[in-house]
Amino acid sequence: MIRMLIMLFLILSIFMSFIDMHAKTEITPLGTISFEFIGSIENLELAMIAWGDIGRTSIALNLGIDFLYLIIYSAILALAFYRLSNAPNVNNIRRYYLSGVWLAVVVGIIDILENLCLIQLLYQTKNEIWAIAAYNLAILKFTGIAVCLIMLVVGYLYVKCSKTHITKESN
Repeated sequence: MIRMLIMLFLILSIFMSFIDMHAKTEITPLGTISFEFIGSIENLELAMIAWGDIGRTSIALNLGIDFLYLIIYSAILALAFYRLSNAPNVNNIRRYYLSGVWLAVVVGIIDILENLCLIQLLYQTKNEIWAIAAYNLAILKFTGIAVCLIMLVVGYLYVKCSKTHITKESN
């Protein structure tokens, strides 16, 4: 299951990168990621002018695809934590891994909220609150993803070290 999700994640990442090429300008050098951190209506208006119709369509398409993407990356993270929680000799820190499952879900929800703010900016309103909310939600999302990845690396190393320690004790 996780291999299939990783494959879908990679395919969508490549596809979204290809689409995002049309949204990369001097104002938004990272395309959709720059849009997530646009932060103000003034910057949004500059970006909209620089994008033109093709760039705006690219951003809109990436936002739509991101709803599937966020489900996939959240599921990958949650499943990775769940697998670690079921590894042998982790009984004393199983809650640590299970909290990672919930963190992955929360990060996905934050990404949904961020996307809804960005859609408001792209189509509905030019209210500064949406730009500020999207900016702060993007910070929370990327921080949450970083924390998940760090927790997974630490967890993986713990499981590997535990196996090594148990193997040495057995000999």
